Amino acid sequence: MYDSEFRAGVRDFVDTRRFGRGFHRSGDFTIKESELLTRYGHTMVQLASGALMPEGEQEHRFVTVVAGLRSPTSALERVWLKYLRLSGCRRRLFSLQDSRPVPPPSDPNLFFDD
Repeated sequence: MYDSEFRAGVRDFVDTRRFGRGFHRSGDFTIKESELLTRYGHTMVQLASGALMPEGEQEHRFVTVVAGLRSPTSALERVWLKYLRLSGCRRRLFSLQDSRPVPPPSDPNLFFDD
């Protein structure tokens, strides 16, 4: 799916806390991006946190991009920065319902018939 130089994760990467319905159903990632996150996400998390040492040239470059020393050029680097940006901020919820409290009527007998 991607260059074999970048190691795939030991299992599928999911983030149920921020993307409860999965990356592919979130509407934020393309199909290719969600597949990259799912397949390589665990490796990217460990490389970014320093728990895993980079082995190949792509992994070394990924670590420098995450550190902010280089600009992203590969699809993995771009999707990881996109994931960090989207998972770090609060999502806005737009609703058709007005959430402001309803003010009391000016005439208290407005709804009551005598």
